[in-house]
Amino acid sequence: MPHLTHLGDGVLLGSIAGLFLARKQSDKVISMITSLILVSLVVALLKSQFFSAWERPLTVFENGPDFFFIGLKVLRNNSFPSGHSAAIAILCVWLAWIGAEKRWQQILWALLGIAVCYSRVYIGVHFPGDIMVGSMLAVAVFVITLLWIYPAVSKWYHNQSSSAQQRTDLIAFILMVILLLGDIWRLYTTLYQA
Repeated sequence: MPHLTHLGDGVLLGSIAGLFLARKQSDKVISMITSLILVSLVVALLKSQFFSAWERPLTVFENGPDFFFIGLKVLRNNSFPSGHSAAIAILCVWLAWIGAEKRWQQILWALLGIAVCYSRVYIGVHFPGDIMVGSMLAVAVFVITLLWIYPAVSKWYHNQSSSAQQRTDLIAFILMVILLLGDIWRLYTTLYQA
């Protein structure tokens, strides 16, 4: 669970998904990454301006006999809402929407999203309410992005010449590689080095 939970940071799963989609659906990848950035900004604003004093389970139940913390990093504040849950929810909703013709893929994305959200409670860094609100924020941002941002990005992308589309696809692919390698390095250096 401590390793599964890191799929919720958004960058790892987003960059992996983007690598597979960038060559054929760059307009959707750009919109997906835009919505990930938007939901991250909303969560950061809520955590820093409105709910900064909300404590995490480790602080609340620190002396309780039935509380077990198995996270890799000790977190005590800024519990509400869950940023990892918002990130994984928005990515899984996007990926389910992109693969809408295959029901089994939608189910797999939903199960992955639920598993990562559950892992945040399981390892002791969030309360269930943090997870639910983070996920609901993600769905709201997805709808806003799908209604207003994706149509504009799609129109811009499809109005380009084929050579310009290929350049956009290549740039998106390179950015996804950079994000993936950077996030793997960040996870390794911050979580697994002594």
